[in-house]
Parts: sequence; structure tokens; C-alpha cells
Amino acid sequence: MLIATLNKETGTESDQVEPEKENYSNRISFQYSDVDRNQSTRTVRSACTFNYDGRAYIYGHCELRSAPRTFRVDRIIGDIIDTKTGEVIQVNQMLKIDPPEEWEDENSAKRANLSRQVNKLLTKCRVCGRDVSKNAESCPGCGEPINPTPKTSKTIVKKQGGCGSGCGTLILLIIILAAFGSIFNSNDKKSAPKKMKPAVTENPNCRWEIQCWGDRHNISASVACAKPVERLAKYSHKWTDGWLDIKFSHFRWLDKTAGTVTYIGDKIQFQNGFGAWQNYTYECDYGCFRVFSG
Repeated sequence: MLIATLNKETGTESDQVEPEKENYSNRISFQYSDVDRNQSTRTVRSACTFNYDGRAYIYGHCELRSAPRTFRVDRIIGDIIDTKTGEVIQVNQMLKIDPPEEWEDENSAKRANLSRQVNKLLTKCRVCGRDVSKNAESCPGCGEPINPTPKTSKTIVKKQGGCGSGCGTLILLIIILAAFGSIFNSNDKKSAPKKMKPAVTENPNCRWEIQCWGDRHNISASVACAKPVERLAKYSHKWTDGWLDIKFSHFRWLDKTAGTVTYIGDKIQFQNGFGAWQNYTYECDYGCFRVFSG
């Protein structure tokens, strides 16, 4: 009984040993390189070939191993010789050899089932007619693509809304009404009388009230008095007010009749001879300048 087994991952020979048959229909010899690239001369009798997963294989009883073996054709080095006639056998001829009669035994049904399963995975090459795996990209014999990608045509499908042309008419009507509404609204705005802003009334007595008069000129006094106050420093100076702060926190009349005000602040530090910083209070008469430190 002969059972063909194959390690698909490594492509190595089968280690299954079957009883040797005395009668055989053919006998071939060739140089073979195994998966480890070890070369040896193999004589195989009752040989037959088959295709699996895009590769060709030879199966038969190996006299070197005294057991059935499976060989990958692409690992055979040189020619395959028929030992009876001495002729060189082409692989394409071997692919047409029928299995020997001694294979027909009680396990023929199992082998037939295996053959049907293998045939489901194979297809014929359109050019050379070779059996090739359906998963292969091209035929290993002639290079013809097995499963060419068909050219797909793009079909443009226009998607229509659920409401059809009625929605377009409704939207157009809304746009027209909105346009008329904006025109009437703009005309109403033009015809409406403009509201006059109430005039800001100033305090007529501000000139004689120290709080009103001092607040009015505080910013101007801060700008005008800054440099004279800085010149009072013997060494260095630095202001402690922020960008939005005013330099004078309070003020008093210097001459109410003339409208002059004495502004007072404490937002500066002077450095002494030892490098220490000290806070100072300064006064500035807006119009003429007097500065006092304390």
C-alpha cells in the first residue's frame, strides 16, 4: 500500500514507510537536492507526478531510502533518466504518466477523494494548459496571470433627496421672502428718525471743586511731573506703579483762584549709596514743580 504524503511548509520527503512492491511499471534516476541542500542520486520506481499549490512533484518508491518518497521537481538537478531505456525524460511528459497499477488497492477511494480535493484547488492555465493553483498569481510554466484583475467601470449614481423637486421650490420661496423682508427692513431703518444721543453735561462748578478739577488733570500731571520727579534721584530710581496706574493718589489746592493743584504720590523708589531701595513720597505742583521726599 502506497500513500502519498507531503510537508507543504518545507517540501521535504515523507518519512512514511510502506512495504516494498516487487513489480513496478517504471524506474527513473536523477540527482536531487533536499531542503538542506544535500545532494544525492535517487532511483525511484513506480514513479508518477502531480501538481500541488503551483508546483510539480514526483512520487514513488525511493531505493536509497527503501521507502515511498515525494520529490519537488524544481529541486532535481540535471536530467531525469529512464533506467530501462536510458532516455532523458522531460518533466512535461512525466506529468501525463498515469499512476501504476499497484496503487489500485483498498485505499483507492481515499486517494480519489484526495484527488478531488486537490482538483478543487487547481485550475488550467489558459496558455499552456498546465494545472496551477487557483491562489497563484501566475503560471510557473509560461508566466500567464492566473487571476487577472478585471477593469472596473465607475458608475456615477445621483442621490436624490427624499422630497424631490418640492424641496427646491420651497427653498427658493423662502429665499425670495427673506430678500423682500430685508429690503423692507432696510427701508424702515432709513425712514425711522434717528435718536439723538443725550449730550454729556459737564459740571459747571468743576473749576471750583478740588475733586472734579484734580481728577480732570491727574493724567496730564502724571505725564508732566514724571521726569522732574525722576531727576531727584541721586543714584537710580524705579516706579512701582503699573501701566494703568496713576502716579498721584491724592491732591490739594495750591492756588484755587489760579486753578493750580498740588499732586501727591508714593509710587517711586530711590537707591541710596549702599544699593538699598527706599520708598519716597513726592509732590508736584501742576504748572510749576516742587517735589518733597519723605
